[in-house]
Amino acid sequence: MATHSISHGTSIERDIGIAKKTWKDLKAAAAPESEITAAKEKYKALKLKGTEQQAAKTKASKQDTTKYEKAIRKKLKNIEMLKAKVARWTTQKPNTEQKNKLSREKDLIQELIKITRVPYIPSGVNADGNIIATSTTTAGKGKNTDYCQRFQRGKCPNEDCPYLHEIRPSTQKKVVVAMGKKRKFVEDEDENEEKDGEADLKAQWKKLKADGADANVIKAAKKRYKDSKL
Repeated sequence: MATHSISHGTSIERDIGIAKKTWKDLKAAAAPESEITAAKEKYKALKLKGTEQQAAKTKASKQDTTKYEKAIRKKLKNIEMLKAKVARWTTQKPNTEQKNKLSREKDLIQELIKITRVPYIPSGVNADGNIIATSTTTAGKGKNTDYCQRFQRGKCPNEDCPYLHEIRPSTQKKVVVAMGKKRKFVEDEDENEEKDGEADLKAQWKKLKADGADANVIKAAKKRYKDSKL
């Protein structure tokens, strides 16, 4: 009895269907048991092959998706870094290439959400590519803990500025003067420095004189000492 032949180049699903029909037809026609068994084994082998191919295809597809996701996240990180740089500029403006790069952010975010099926959360990187922790205070919630330089100078025109719009706290330490002690002002320090300078010049003059140096050298040293006292 003629059997169905499997055409070369057909998909594995079609091959499985043909093998199954061949086995069923042989069984219905009461063909010899050896032919029925051979057809059945061929069907089972093709079915197993199809399952393995499908698993490999799914795995490869998943790997490709993972690589694509990493590529998108890398691009978004570069855009975040560029945005942080632009936010710090006061006179410089982004060029055409940089503007095009920034304009692609929304499309990349939508593509990433489509792949991952989860909302996108920015990594929060600065211009150097370092991840910045977000502030836990209400005023700084959702912003970087770095203070906005333009805000410190008066006003920041960027409504979406990633930096804190707060006055930077002063880092100068107050001098605590103990009770009963006189505070030492800058004028006192300058006066002490002048006295030390006079003492050094006087010591140089006396040493040259004691060592029996040249008269002109001694005279010049003495003059420097006297001029320092004026």
